[in-house]
Amino acid sequence: MKHSSLRGPSIPHADPLRLEKVGSSTVSRPREIAEANALVQQMAKGIQEMVQYHIKCLEMTPEEALKEALKPLSKDTLQRAARPDCARWYTLGRVAYDDPELAMELWLETRQRARDKFESGILAASALGIKEAWETAQFLAIREAFIEDWQPRGGLELSLIDQLVQSHTLWMYWLEEMQAIHDLICSDRHVLDEEASHKAQDAVYRKDVYRTPRLTEDQMLDRAIKNAERFHLMFSRSLRSLRDLRRFNVNVTVTGAANVNLGPQQVNVTQNANDEPKAGGALGAQ
Repeated sequence: MKHSSLRGPSIPHADPLRLEKVGSSTVSRPREIAEANALVQQMAKGIQEMVQYHIKCLEMTPEEALKEALKPLSKDTLQRAARPDCARWYTLGRVAYDDPELAMELWLETRQRARDKFESGILAASALGIKEAWETAQFLAIREAFIEDWQPRGGLELSLIDQLVQSHTLWMYWLEEMQAIHDLICSDRHVLDEEASHKAQDAVYRKDVYRTPRLTEDQMLDRAIKNAERFHLMFSRSLRSLRDLRRFNVNVTVTGAANVNLGPQQVNVTQNANDEPKAGGALGAQ
């Protein structure tokens, strides 16, 4: 199979069969085969982009660029490739060019680390720019409390839990901002007036300097209030989605009842001892 990402009249081709080994003997199930085929295409694209980089930025010929892109990786590069958070398509493609089995191992390890990051909640926290230990611990504490309440039954419900925690965290952030702005306006107005006077004097001597527009205190407070309301609405919407998902996916087990009303229909669930059970169970509509 020839990869479209390596085509071009002036670009030499890497041997695609060496990359295709990634998707041949290492997988068996249809979904895994489809993923491996897509993986091969992405790795081939990564090599092609590196070739283009050497041609455009380093002014190499196409043959020199391909030779440079396919040269053996350094020890440091291989060590970085073993770290899932540093995985790049070019590096995986270059590893696969020499050792398809190792490339697949690196890819599976990368996927497992990504899944661990999702299930632990670190992925949801990092999406908000939360990096420090204390803020991360606060985020995960809220998440753990929500999980204990809802007991998510799969990735979809866990994702909705993450949305709840994210919107709740942002709501609290803007509440704090609103309170901080209010305190600043009430207690430090004379300081603000003095600073504004100094800034006005400074602007007289530096008229040629462009100054970005600034918000007034009332505008800052209004923005904080609106953002708090916005994220509270997001929280309510995520909570409603989780509640609806639970409502429409409920398994009901009926034991020890003769007649059960299902909406407008009454269903007889009794069965005589001599009756053969039906394929659909012992339910018969009256």
